Amino acid sequence: MNPPKRFYLLPTITAILSSFFLFMSFLAPLTETWMLEISTDIYSFLRNICHQMPSRCLWYANSNFGLCSHCFGIFIGFLSVSLLILKSPRVLRVQFRTTLGSSFLLFIPLIADVVIESWRHELSNHACRIFVGFLAGSGCLYFLLVTLFKLKQNTTKPQEVYQ
Repeated sequence: MNPPKRFYLLPTITAILSSFFLFMSFLAPLTETWMLEISTDIYSFLRNICHQMPSRCLWYANSNFGLCSHCFGIFIGFLSVSLLILKSPRVLRVQFRTTLGSSFLLFIPLIADVVIESWRHELSNHACRIFVGFLAGSGCLYFLLVTLFKLKQNTTKPQEVYQ
């Protein structure tokens, strides 16, 4: 059973928002190097969703991106899963326990990275941060979409009448 047409609204909105945040993250250092005043507005807008610590951000032209590497990877994961679901909705047809387990497993690297960074006071490199952010973002959105699909599927089943 494929999801109803209106189910595609959530992955579409997620893909659009993720693309927007990634684009704004790229745009922030560009506008700063071009000395446009809007760069401060972009950074302050993105500060609502990310801490933007310079040591944990990617850099372009002596200016940091508007998102840290973890958040950048998370939004790449959101975008990837959204596009995967829109392209191939059959990936939603899995057992709920499998989804819960795989989503939890995809979060473990992010939790481990954050704990190790805070415990040992060592910073991981940006590639590692983006990768674990990607895994966590993918797992989070995949879990959410499969859960919503299963809930919708359970509520639309006709109930049997027992006599």
